[in-house]
Amino acid sequence: MKKAIKKILKWFFIVIGVLVISLVGLFVYLKIAYQQKSYPWVYMNELILSESERVSDFEEVCKILKGTNSFVIQRIDFDKLAEKYAKQVENTQSSIEYTNLLAQFFAELQNGHTSVNFYCYKGNYWATIIDNRVFVDGVINKELNPTIIKPKDEIVAINNIPIGEWLDAEKLFAGSSTLEHRLTKLTYHIFTSYTDTVRTFKIRNAEGESEVTIPLYKDLKSDIDTLYVIGKMLNDSVAYLKIITMGGNRIFPQFQQVYPSLSNASHIIIDVRENGGGNSGTSEKIAKYFIAKPQTACVSGQQLEPVVESFKGKVYLLIGNATFSAAENFVIDLKESGNVTVIGEPTGGDTGNRPREFQTSHGIVFRIPTRKKMQISPQGFPMEGVGIEPHHLVRQSAEDYLEGKDTVLEYTLDLLSK
Repeated sequence: MKKAIKKILKWFFIVIGVLVISLVGLFVYLKIAYQQKSYPWVYMNELILSESERVSDFEEVCKILKGTNSFVIQRIDFDKLAEKYAKQVENTQSSIEYTNLLAQFFAELQNGHTSVNFYCYKGNYWATIIDNRVFVDGVINKELNPTIIKPKDEIVAINNIPIGEWLDAEKLFAGSSTLEHRLTKLTYHIFTSYTDTVRTFKIRNAEGESEVTIPLYKDLKSDIDTLYVIGKMLNDSVAYLKIITMGGNRIFPQFQQVYPSLSNASHIIIDVRENGGGNSGTSEKIAKYFIAKPQTACVSGQQLEPVVESFKGKVYLLIGNATFSAAENFVIDLKESGNVTVIGEPTGGDTGNRPREFQTSHGIVFRIPTRKKMQISPQGFPMEGVGIEPHHLVRQSAEDYLEGKDTVLEYTLDLLSK
């Protein structure tokens, strides 16, 4: 009897050991296979490639892209596209010409998480497009040339090219999954350049029109507050929570610090209109505070359980074309909970689908989603190629913007007061 028990125990521990080793092996494999390794980027004008190196580099880029078997590659005639650009690469006369061509090639893949990555020279401002007009929206570092251009100045031309024509030309370099997000990405180009260190703008404001030339910096440091989660009470019953990014390990602790002062409000407005994404794990942690019942997370597939201190009032979620990547995961999870009213404009239309960076032997860095099949949310929403629609479509107007009014926020406050 004792021998039989020993034999059973022996096999029991062997099976357990095999299972543990298998699980550890699977964990290590997944970590290696899906880790988002980062490579050092370079400036376009600092990359020197000979004619033969440019040809071989492009061949390597195409080989890597095709080898990913990404859904982004599968859904197009990639061989035809690669052949078209290979002929142009052979005719390039410089590395700058090649890398610009490479940027156009990646833009044609039409995916927001697919790009060739170079450092940019940056101006001290950022811009926004409202009602097909371009405005200076903010200053990055107020100690640098603060009076040259001011927020709400309208940009009517860049380098003597009318702003509409300039934006049309830049579309060649702006890869995106939706037309709406392409427009948003173009705003990032207005004060950045791969090669230029100065840029000339024609500005219009209450004082008239003027032409100014601003420097584009190689190393521009921001003096903007590092608080990425901002909460406040708009009145006795309405809380406002702005989450600027889902990236970094500071976001959830900042949320936890802010949330208690907002949790007892009757209504909460969550603003992710400027949130370009980050980490889906962070978005899922925050989502648990605003759902009413258990549900499946759209990215991880894990069960989301409402936390004990979850918000018990009404939830309103503000979204826009700049809402992107992990921020869209957050929007999908909240919208599919049925517990949230979504207001604003459609999102960028690309949740990520496991993007990963690659590097060629010549130092060109690029990224592409590595999923073979595009993810679909638990309720059947395609998680790339379509912006998430709001329940209430509301756009910021230029008139309100110039008067300092937030069209979308004011609409929301009016809605919840009824």
